Amino acid sequence: MSRGGKRAGAGRKKKIKKPGSGSADNKNLLPLDYLLSVMRDEKADPDRRMRAAKCCAQYLNKRGDRSQQDSKKRAAERAGRGRFGPGAPPLRIVKNE
Repeated sequence: MSRGGKRAGAGRKKKIKKPGSGSADNKNLLPLDYLLSVMRDEKADPDRRMRAAKCCAQYLNKRGDRSQQDSKKRAAERAGRGRFGPGAPPLRIVKNE
């Protein structure tokens, strides 16, 4: 009686590829490239073009990231003040003359 090794029917089933499932020109197309092509297509529905532009904007516009990082830095600086901030240096009673 064997216990280990390969068993028939065990494991993940292999995926069967259908011939001709993808076109040759869109085979290596990235999602952002596809959205940009939809956005630039003048024959496409204007509503569809607008939705594609909104999806692309978050990847192409980097200004929003900076403002969010700056606001996080300002919030951390505000939290570091007051009770949790660094204390005052000790007082010097003796003067060096």
